[in-house]
Amino acid sequence: MNIKLAVQINGKTRDVISVQKDLDQKDINIFILKQSKAKKYLENNEILKTIFVKNKIINYIVKNV
Repeated sequence: MNIKLAVQINGKTRDVISVQKDLDQKDINIFILKQSKAKKYLENNEILKTIFVKNKIINYIVKNV
């Protein structure tokens, strides 16, 4: 079963992806870095913190380098 997961960068929703239910954070990170529209906000930035709520949301706190 697939679910919709919100991808946020610094609290702003940048994409909503459809992934399998109950995926862990590592697999979702790989998916986002390969296929998500939010990828461009993560490239060339330093990820300070990742907030992950299973089956709901992933929020990256980033700092411009």
